[in-house]
Formats: sequence, C-alpha cells, structure tokens
Amino acid sequence: MTGWLGYTISWTRRQFDALNDGEPFPFRYDRRHDLTATVSYELTDITALTGTWTYRTGTAVTLPQSRYRTPELYNFGTEGFGEGGPDPDNSIADSFDDVQSYGERNGYRMRPYHRLDLGLNFKWGSPDGFHALKTGVYNAYNRKNPFFLSTEETESGALQGTSISVLPVVPYVSYRFKF
Repeated sequence: MTGWLGYTISWTRRQFDALNDGEPFPFRYDRRHDLTATVSYELTDITALTGTWTYRTGTAVTLPQSRYRTPELYNFGTEGFGEGGPDPDNSIADSFDDVQSYGERNGYRMRPYHRLDLGLNFKWGSPDGFHALKTGVYNAYNRKNPFFLSTEETESGALQGTSISVLPVVPYVSYRFKF
C-alpha cells in the first residue's frame, strides 16, 4: 500500500480603491483549505486499487443583497410634459429598471467542494514495453459540487440563489501501451 496526503492553507486577497470601499477582499480563487489524500493498494503484480479524496474551501462570490426599481433616465426628455401635463400617456411609469445592490465584494462562500475518485488499474508487460488499462469512477458518491451560483426571483419577489453543479458520477476507461 502506498499513498500521500497533501494540505495547503492559503489566502489570496485583492485591494483596489474603487472596489469594496477600498477594503481588501478575498479573490475569486481564494481557497483557504485544500486537502487531497491518495492511496493505492496492489492486489497482485498487475492489479491495483486506487482512491483519491479531495476537499476544497468553497469559492468566494459576490451576491446581490437587495433589489430596487429606478426610472430609466434616458426616457425623461421633454416628450410627455407638454399640454396634457406631466406624463399624459403614462410613459414614465412604464420606464423603470430593476437594479441590484451588492454587498461586500466576494463576501459569500459557496458550499465546500469535495469528491472521491476510485479506480482499478491493470499493468502488464516486459521491461521493453507494457500495457496499462485503467477503469474507475470520478466523483463516486455523486456529490453535487457547486460550479457557480445563479440568482432568480421567487413568486414573492425575493431573490433566491441556486447552486449549479456539473460533472456528476463519471466513469472512465483508459488504455496505454509502449513497445
């Protein structure tokens, strides 16, 4: 049996006068904790079982905290303010934009990312050449790791974030040879 364990703790900050009131904020790729554990167990001279577990702190993102409506300023010309009084055809009331207000830059973290990859490897041949067949599964326990967040409006008008995931359980087969 062989294996290794890797752990990284790190901070990635950015600071710009024009963003986040000049305060430092976590960069999108700030991953506080990154842990990987790998093990390989030789069943026979040609067969091995492998497993890798990966954990990462969630990605830092900026989400809207509120929403309000504001008039479209480019529709406030002189039209509509003539003889019939201000806005006789009600064009101003129909000319509003939804504006989202954001809080602290990258002040929210998505759920942590983790997955387990399992494999069964076969390798045979001679010192001059070999064959290697690898089979396995990526994300064996089908964790729906967040890839990005999408915001939607609910029936009550509130904003709701939805986590979008990609790459569920993915089986794989690989074959290599050397002569």
